[in-house]
Amino acid sequence: MKINVKATGVIQSDLDAADIANAEPTRLEYWATPNAMKQKNPAMSLKSFLTDALDMDQDQSFGELLEQAIGQSFSGVVKHEMVGKNKDILQASIKKIINR
Repeated sequence: MKINVKATGVIQSDLDAADIANAEPTRLEYWATPNAMKQKNPAMSLKSFLTDALDMDQDQSFGELLEQAIGQSFSGVVKHEMVGKNKDILQASIKKIINR
């Protein structure tokens, strides 16, 4: 499962809030297997991301959680690294999700 997230603010960075307008969406990727869903780390488990990072009700169905995730916000640490065959593509990813 892939979720696109967009930066809306800067907590701590060499960049400032004015640079947010130029930020591209960053993708979070999750496996939705039973073992992956049991993980407690919101950077690894989609269920943990929805219930812990987004503070959603664990008693709701998975479909309801996904639908309500649209437009929600969370804090995280973004890392940038050069990827690709020639290491010529700058890619941002969420290194760590900071619970509310």
